[in-house]
Amino acid sequence: MDIEHEMLVRYVRGIGLSSAPLLDSLGTPPAHQDATVAAMLGIDEGRLASLRLALSDQVEGVADQLLADAAFADDVSRLPFDADERILIVGDSISADAAGWANILAAVLRRTSPRITVLNRAVPGRTTAETLYSLPFAAPLSPTHALVMLGTNDTRRLGSRVGARMASPSESERNLGLIRELLIRQLGVRVVTFITPPPADPGPVATRREGGEWNEPEDLAELAAVIRRLDPAAVDLHGAVRPDDDFFHIDGLHPFAAGQVEMARVIVRLLAAVSHASPR
Repeated sequence: MDIEHEMLVRYVRGIGLSSAPLLDSLGTPPAHQDATVAAMLGIDEGRLASLRLALSDQVEGVADQLLADAAFADDVSRLPFDADERILIVGDSISADAAGWANILAAVLRRTSPRITVLNRAVPGRTTAETLYSLPFAAPLSPTHALVMLGTNDTRRLGSRVGARMASPSESERNLGLIRELLIRQLGVRVVTFITPPPADPGPVATRREGGEWNEPEDLAELAAVIRRLDPAAVDLHGAVRPDDDFFHIDGLHPFAAGQVEMARVIVRLLAAVSHASPR
């Protein structure tokens, strides 16, 4: 794979399998969304579709491999979803990833519970405040259950000499609380499940700080504590995942292929252990 193609695949992965989450809130007509994304990447719609198909095939293969594991298949059988559930994914680039945990979960459920629909509306780069604005655009999808993994971009720090944080812990907590309220009262979601974002690799922090944009592992741990306080029944991915050398992309923040598969395993295991008797 040449470098140009590798970078293109990375960009398409980051945007996701659908252009809608990125462009709906900007008012881009659905008929023009793929053309807009293709133009952003300097390719035609045919190549965009081909790249997405390859990533989708990759996800389908991962789902088959995971379900061949009896322990994983048992966890899937105990997931707290109704037969006709419409699961909304609310998140940032970690969840938007075309070959990421959310799309892996969708592929798994297509095999085991074909009446369940996973609606991945995660958008790269989104903070909790930006999500508050864009969330109502998902109302026409009629979700019944929401999986919310947000806040990593709130912890982003800017300016190597300043370290200005995008949002304070109290601001993140407020926004996440309002997101839950919007999901339940505005979108009609019955159950909201928060997931703490994964930790970061401290290795690349110094290099990223020199570049003027970085995330401190301590800030992400603080964010996880905020989410656990907001929702004591949250799925604590941050505390459960154990990243190895193959988990992260070079930036030490975004899980790469192996990391996303491990996240899917852990999230399914933790979700299977959570009881959702009533909306929170």
